[in-house]
Amino acid sequence: MPEILTKHPKIVLQLLNDIGAKCGKGDEQHILTQCPRENFCLLPTGELCVYDIKNIASMTQMDTYDLHEAISHVPTMFNFINILLLTIIFLLGIWVGYKKMK
Repeated sequence: MPEILTKHPKIVLQLLNDIGAKCGKGDEQHILTQCPRENFCLLPTGELCVYDIKNIASMTQMDTYDLHEAISHVPTMFNFINILLLTIIFLLGIWVGYKKMK
């Protein structure tokens, strides 16, 4: 059964309720027994658990390795090329400022 990770669990739970799922009602959990009751949804086709970012450690179907693999490919501003370019621009700015002051 799936686990959902979202930044907005209350909205996801409301959307699931709106389409007929029974979420946070204290239904019996057969498969997702570790899911917090308030985040558990029972659908006619199975069970679903909705996790908030801050509850990521409670997830049972993904571990830290899976999450690391998923986010390690996200580009950041602090990679070598960007730092090098920022350093060159900074030094160029100092040099231009120095030349203008003369």
